[in-house]
Amino acid sequence: MSGSSLDGVDLALCQYSLDEEGAWSFRIREVETRSFDSHWQQTLAGLHARSGAELARAHVEFGHLLGRWICEFQERISCAGTFVAVHGHTVFHRPDQHYTFQLGDGETIASYCDCPVISNFRAKDMALGGQGAPLVPCGERSLFSETACFLNLGGIVNLTTPTAAFDVCVGNQMLNTLAARVDSKFSYDPEGSLAASGRVDESLLRALGSLDFFSVRPPKSLGREWVEKYLHPLVIESSRSNQDLLATFVEHIATEISRAVVESTRSPDRLLASGGGCLNVHLVSRIRSKLEKSGFSLVTAESEEQVLYKEALIFGYLGLLNLLRKSNIDAALTGARASCVGGSVHWPLNEGRLDRDNFSVIGLGRD
Repeated sequence: MSGSSLDGVDLALCQYSLDEEGAWSFRIREVETRSFDSHWQQTLAGLHARSGAELARAHVEFGHLLGRWICEFQERISCAGTFVAVHGHTVFHRPDQHYTFQLGDGETIASYCDCPVISNFRAKDMALGGQGAPLVPCGERSLFSETACFLNLGGIVNLTTPTAAFDVCVGNQMLNTLAARVDSKFSYDPEGSLAASGRVDESLLRALGSLDFFSVRPPKSLGREWVEKYLHPLVIESSRSNQDLLATFVEHIATEISRAVVESTRSPDRLLASGGGCLNVHLVSRIRSKLEKSGFSLVTAESEEQVLYKEALIFGYLGLLNLLRKSNIDAALTGARASCVGGSVHWPLNEGRLDRDNFSVIGLGRD
């Protein structure tokens, strides 16, 4: 899966085990991140505005790219997965119009693999009237059962609590864009140092917080379309310096996270944070400061692999549930008419076999 920050694809070889009491455990065995070259960065950034023929071609070409990367990853680690779970790159996400599209043709990817490939995870929930998001709570609650609240600081920030799960606000997607405007050598704001050097624009901060999305109750999700329609006119077209815009947007993220946590969590608890945004020291500091005022604590996952590859781990788990024909999308969180088994299975030339007691998987995810 490549996220909206357009930096690359995460690959993780994960192992899943089920004990006698029905509890799942996992082990992240190997990880790798493959960066997009300039061609793919430009293609993915502008694909939503291209023709249907160009989109269809890119769907297949991106499938070939992912297929090659999976093969190269398997060769490097000298290990093949039992199956492959692929989210793909989101080109369109319009829950208001009941459609979504993740780039990366599953049949093309399967032509490189000796095992089943599961892709297209969001479409069935959309067909059932859901948001097609969030999908990660299913994995969070099963694989991290000792934790109740989760915060993902990715291209989009999303929150999982005992009673709700939803997109909170835009995250690294905007921060990375603003960092690159400071200097093209920056693909992100290193440790948040650029934001820390700026001053918060209180007027812009209030304008961001007053956008209608933040007053809508879950289920709700965000996509590129919303960013371009509502955020770009406020942020990208602002006359303030890029450092000030970074400072203001960091404050916006921290403010909306704090507000969402307080509104959706009955009592103070700890939040387990993951995603690339955890490396942004300034961002984490501002979030922690606001949460602590309301009695909440922010902690990061136990290992760097869990911080940066949790989404790949979870999409692997969603693929596993798909092959076991078990529900992996919760309608109570997405707003669909019914929970379902999400994902399309693409079989290899030689049909793969499943060991139902011990699973290893190559999951592709990107925060």
